[in-house]
Amino acid sequence: MLSKSIMKKSLLFLLIIIITILSGCSEASTETTTIISSTIVPTQLTPTASPPTTKTQGPTDLVWLEIPIITPLAPIVGDILNISQNWKNDSLEEINTSWNIKLQITREEIPVYEEIFEISPPVYKHQISSFSVSLENVLTEAGHYQVSITLDEESFVSETKENNNFSESLINVPDLSQTPTYSKGLDAAAVEQAIVDIETYRKGDVLLTVLDSSGEPCPDVDVQYRQVEHSFSFGVFEMQDDTKMWTLLGEAGINYIQSWFGWEVVEPEQGVYNLDPNYYISVIKKYGLCGMATCMLWLYDFSVPNYLKTLSFEEYLSLVYPHFFNIINAFKNYIKTWNVFNEPLQAHSNLLGFNQEQTILIIKEAIRAARDADPEVRVLINIYNAAGEGVFPSVNPFDFLEDAILAGVDYDITGLEFYYNAVTRDGLWEHPRLSLTEMGELIDRYSTLGKPIHITELSVPSEHAGQGYWEQPWSEEIQAEYLKTAYTIFFSKPSVENITWMNATDNLYFGSPFIYHGGILDEQFNPKISYYYLKKLIRDWTTSGSGTTDSKGQFSFRGFGGTYEIIVTDNVTGTTTSQLISIEEQKTNEISVIFK
Repeated sequence: MLSKSIMKKSLLFLLIIIITILSGCSEASTETTTIISSTIVPTQLTPTASPPTTKTQGPTDLVWLEIPIITPLAPIVGDILNISQNWKNDSLEEINTSWNIKLQITREEIPVYEEIFEISPPVYKHQISSFSVSLENVLTEAGHYQVSITLDEESFVSETKENNNFSESLINVPDLSQTPTYSKGLDAAAVEQAIVDIETYRKGDVLLTVLDSSGEPCPDVDVQYRQVEHSFSFGVFEMQDDTKMWTLLGEAGINYIQSWFGWEVVEPEQGVYNLDPNYYISVIKKYGLCGMATCMLWLYDFSVPNYLKTLSFEEYLSLVYPHFFNIINAFKNYIKTWNVFNEPLQAHSNLLGFNQEQTILIIKEAIRAARDADPEVRVLINIYNAAGEGVFPSVNPFDFLEDAILAGVDYDITGLEFYYNAVTRDGLWEHPRLSLTEMGELIDRYSTLGKPIHITELSVPSEHAGQGYWEQPWSEEIQAEYLKTAYTIFFSKPSVENITWMNATDNLYFGSPFIYHGGILDEQFNPKISYYYLKKLIRDWTTSGSGTTDSKGQFSFRGFGGTYEIIVTDNVTGTTTSQLISIEEQKTNEISVIFK
C-alpha cells in the first residue's frame, strides 16, 4: 500500500513538472523570416492617430495566415508599395480585442518608414482580419529594402508562440539610371530625336472646364488627373496562363496579347472547327487584355493542314471565306484585330507556291469574310523581311503591299517583324543585320502606304549567340539596352500603334522561345533586366498630376494618349467627384467635368 501511495505522489509531482515546463514553453517568443511569394491588390488603410498605450490580453489562437503580401512583385524606383497581412481566429471563442502592429521599412539598414496600426479582431472562428496599406515616396532609391511586421509589444501580450510572430520580406529595387557608354554611338542621334518626337506626337493638350450642376464655372477647386489606360498597345506573344507571369507583365504595363489562330489548330480537318474559347481567349478574358489573332493564314509547312496541301488554287480559294467567317464570327466579341495573312510571298512561307495575283485574291476573300463577320474588324497583313534585302528569293514586301493596295486590297494595318540582329531558338541561325536607326527609317517608309503600323514581332537574345549589338555579345544587359533603344525609337513614330515583344518568357511551353533566350522573363518567370527597362519606359510614358482651376473654372495639362481618371475636390466642403475622359494624341482635347 505504501509503495502505491508513493508511486501516485511521484506521478502527480512529475505531471506538475511537465505542466510547468509546457506553460513556460507557451510563453516563449519565436521569430520567423520569410520571402514574399504571392500577390494581391490591397486597399488603403489610414494609420491610427494615437495608438493605445496600455497592454491588452491577446487571443490564444490567432494565426498569421501568410507572410506579408507585397506588390509590385518586381518594383522599380517610384513605385507605390502595397503591403498586406491576414490573420485568422482559430479559437473556439470570440475575439473582441483589437491590437497594434508595427510596420518598419529599411533600405540598406537605414530606416525609411515606421508606423503603428490598430487592427480589428477576427471575432468569430475562422474569420479573417486583414491589414493593408499603400505607401508612396518609400521606394525613392535603388537598393535592398527590408519590410518587417511585428505585433507591437507595447499594446499586446501574447499567450502562444503564434502571437509573437515576426515576419520579414526582402525587396530589391534595381538601379536603372546608368546609360552604358557603348550605346552612345550607334543609334544615339535617333534616340535624341525620338525623345523630342515622343513629346510632339504621343501627347495631347487638355483643357478641362469644371462646371457645377447649373453650368456655372467652379474656380479654385483641386484637380487630380491620372492615366489609367494607354491608347498605345504594349504587347507580348504568350499563350500560357501563369498567375505570376501575368501579374508581372501587368505590373510592367503590358495591355495586349497575340493569340495563335493558325489554320492547323482552328480547322485541322475540313469543316471541323476547334473553337474552344479556353484555348484561344482565356488569358484575354482573365486578365482584361486587348488581343490580336495571329497567323490565321500562314503558308509555312506546319501551319498548313494536310488536306489543304493537295488542293488546286480554286479549291483552296473556295475554303477561305467559310474559314475566316466562322472563326471571326465566333470570337468577334473578344478580338478586333486579325492577322489575315502572315509573311506573304516569302520563299520560306509559300508552301503551296501561289503567285502574287493568287495571293491578292486570297487576301481579298479573307477580308470580305472578316468584314461580313464583324463590321468593326481591323485587318492586318504581317510582313517579314521588311527591308527586302533578299535573304530568301522572295517578293519585296513593300512592293507587294503597294501592288495589293492598287489592286483594291482594303486592309487596315501593316505589321512589321523586326527580328534583325537576333538568333533563332537553336542558336544556330542569325537573322540579317540592321541598326535600330535603319529600322526606324523602315517604319517611315512603310508609313507612306497610309496604314497604321504594328511592330508585331520584336526580340533579341539575352545570352551570347551570334554577333550581338554595339560590338558587344548578347547578354541580359545588352538585351535590356537594345529594348530600351528600340522602344524609344519606335514609340516616337506617329504611325506606330503597337509594339509586341516575342516571346514574353524563356519558359519551354512551346519548346522554347522563337529567339534564343529572347524573353524578358526567364524560364521560372523571374524578371530579366530588360523587364525592368520596359516597365520604366511605360511608366515614364504615363501621365499623372494635379492643379487648381482658375477664375474661369479651367485647368490645362498635357498628357499621353489614353483614358484618364479626373478627380475634382472642393476645398471648402471636401466634396469630390470623378470622371473618366479620353485624350487623343496631337489634339487639343476640350472637356467639361460636371461637379455634382
